[in-house]
Amino acid sequence: MKEGFGNVWTAELPEGCRLCMKGAKLVLFVTGVCGRACFYCPLSKKRAGRDLSWANERPVRSRDDVILEAHRMEALGAGITGGDPGVRMERTLEYIRLLKEAFGPEFHIHMYTAMALGGRELKELKRAGLDEIRYHAWGKAEGMWESMERAVGAGLSTGVEIPAIPGQGKGIEAVARRMEGTGAEFLNLNELEFSHENAQAMRERGYELKSETSHAVRGRRPWRPWRPAGTWSWPSTSAPHHTRTPTS
Repeated sequence: MKEGFGNVWTAELPEGCRLCMKGAKLVLFVTGVCGRACFYCPLSKKRAGRDLSWANERPVRSRDDVILEAHRMEALGAGITGGDPGVRMERTLEYIRLLKEAFGPEFHIHMYTAMALGGRELKELKRAGLDEIRYHAWGKAEGMWESMERAVGAGLSTGVEIPAIPGQGKGIEAVARRMEGTGAEFLNLNELEFSHENAQAMRERGYELKSETSHAVRGRRPWRPWRPAGTWSWPSTSAPHHTRTPTS
């Protein structure tokens, strides 16, 4: 087991995580539109449900904004997030092609989704230049495991990224065991945190802040999860260089 930047992991980190920990990933927010309504979603009203794109904190009004922001931070890759980028697939494909054309094949791109993407969509993502895909396989996961198998078959580095919800250890272990049969390579567990937008929903469910100086939920690490055969990591959303869904 290794630790660093507020994270804990076993085996080798996925390339997307390794670059995130270096602060080398552009956060490309494709859209605030999402088909889910997760009570812990931290998105602000400025982004949640709004069909707008952001490159880090820069509003994207043209393709140039994406490239300018990537150059400004000397990015070595990009994390494509939302909302759910899968909801706006053509836009997502356009951004992936744009970044690969501008920065070359070594520019690493990973994407987050809560959708059970089909084989055609996954092959299109791979052809466009996507390197890695992370599934939010929590709650409604119908078709998700089959989609992961298709992603692996398409040649994408495939994993699962879900929140570490206190008291849900057995459910998280079930996800880990189920994903192992898909050929997926890693499982990331994100600290559950309070934000301005999710605070009421969190309190209604009995969650409390760890302390007055932390956004983390009390009891976020009450157990040692079972580790699948591939990489298991615990990325802290409080870590300074961990790419996460923006909240502002």
